Parts: sequence; structure tokens; C-alpha cells
Amino acid sequence: MDKIVHRNKRFVIKEFKRKLPSRTTMVGYYMDPGKGVVMVPVISGKVLLERQYRAPLKKWIYELPAGRLEKGESSAIAAKRELLEETGYEATSAKYLFSSYSSPGITIEQLPVFLMTGLKKRKSYLDRDEVIKTKLYSVKELLKMVKNNKINDGKTIEGILFYTQFVKRSGVR
Repeated sequence: MDKIVHRNKRFVIKEFKRKLPSRTTMVGYYMDPGKGVVMVPVISGKVLLERQYRAPLKKWIYELPAGRLEKGESSAIAAKRELLEETGYEATSAKYLFSSYSSPGITIEQLPVFLMTGLKKRKSYLDRDEVIKTKLYSVKELLKMVKNNKINDGKTIEGILFYTQFVKRSGVR
């Protein structure tokens, strides 16, 4: 059983001891932030991005909307709730696309990514510490932003590339 060595309101840090395939034993640490979700909101073929101020980085970055699941909540329901809270858009559809580990060397966080469609503008409900601006971007603009390192958030790059290569381009759903 892994041992909690630190806990705060956003995550826990756990110590583990594992026997590796090489038969050596490793003692290490990982962060468990709980369950999260990422959304690719699409309106008329354009993707809604957030420009969010990230205090630890001391700068604004471009991101797909994302957030945490509440206790007992499914990923699809959390995606709809978080999208509305952060962007003010209500989605009629949340379709699972893929899931990836954010940084498997230091965290067990695995983020499911949902395609959000049928969006209708409502009111946003930002948390006190969220400073977010939203804007729609064409696929061409997004790919240029990724290529030029204007978008440098991993989950956002993954979501954009998956959407442009497998959903938008080929129609795979």
C-alpha cells in the first residue's frame, strides 16, 4: 500500500515501493491529483481555446478547457460542467476521444479528452483564482500556433492534434 506523505486541497504525494521487471526494488514518489478531464469545444468547425493566466508560470498560456471531477461524477458530466463554468458554453454532446498520462514519471494523472459539440452560449462561473479569456480558432490557426510554440501546454497540443488529424481531417468519430 502506498503511503501518503503530503496532502493539500489540490493533490496528494505518495511514497511507493515497487519491484521492477529487472528484479530490483525501487522506492519513489508520485503525485495523485485526482481525476481530471479535458475538452475540445467545437463551434462551426472552430475550436474554443482559453488564454489563462497561470500563476506558477507567471504568464498567460493557451489551453483547452480542463478541470477536475467532483466526487461521484462521471468524466462526461464533469466535461460539460467544467466547460460551462470556464467558458460559459453549454454542450449538448460530450464524445470521448482518447486518454493520456500527463507526466507518468511523476504523477498517475490520466486525462480523458472529450469532443464537445452542440454549444450554446450561457454564463460562465469562474473560480476566484481563474483568470480566463476565450476565443475561437480555425484548424489552420491552431496548427500554426502549435508549430510556432505559441501553444505549449501538453494536453492542449495532444487534443488539437488528435482533433485535427483524426476527427476533422478523416471524419473518424
